[in-house]
Amino acid sequence: MEDCLTLDESAYRSRYGRRRRLSIIDGAAIDLAEFYAAVAEPLTDYPKFRARVRGQERRGLEITSDMARQAAELDNAGWRRGWGASRLSIFSHEGVVYPTYKAFAEKHGRLDDANLIAARLKRGADPKSAIEPRIGRGGGFIYLVEQKSTGLEYVGLTTLTPDQRWRWHVRSARLGSPYGTVALVTVPPKPSDDEQLSEPTVSAA
Repeated sequence: MEDCLTLDESAYRSRYGRRRRLSIIDGAAIDLAEFYAAVAEPLTDYPKFRARVRGQERRGLEITSDMARQAAELDNAGWRRGWGASRLSIFSHEGVVYPTYKAFAEKHGRLDDANLIAARLKRGADPKSAIEPRIGRGGGFIYLVEQKSTGLEYVGLTTLTPDQRWRWHVRSARLGSPYGTVALVTVPPKPSDDEQLSEPTVSAA
């Protein structure tokens, strides 16, 4: 009450004029208005930024400084491809956390191939392999995988590189896939596997 009587209008507004809105960012209580003010080039206004951060809190997510920065820097379309998506598929690659497959594809300049990359990741491809470019339309490889100890063979057709397809076959077998070359790969791998399995024999399609 004393401040009401003794402070001039400017001083009173400076002390009491703004309601602080705190959020836990990177484990510390941060004033959202101060965080927003520190963003160099925000593409959204403060109320929308605050609503985005609050929305992630309601989802039970731990807010990171990178997530909060994206809440300020991304337009509506970019935000919906990332943390603002209705469904998240959170994973990390090379120390970076991605909220969705589309955000991952966009970060690597492959947004036009986002559906392809998402399909690869869902099938168990590692992120590095998932963003490898596919061979152009009309091109591809026919390959043969042989298990030397039994003579079992598998013939496949792929628009990926032979090395990439081979890695996917091995990964799928280790994950217990009932398809493709799972019959040719021992899970878990044994020291003799390299002797029993031949690398794909490849011919251009």
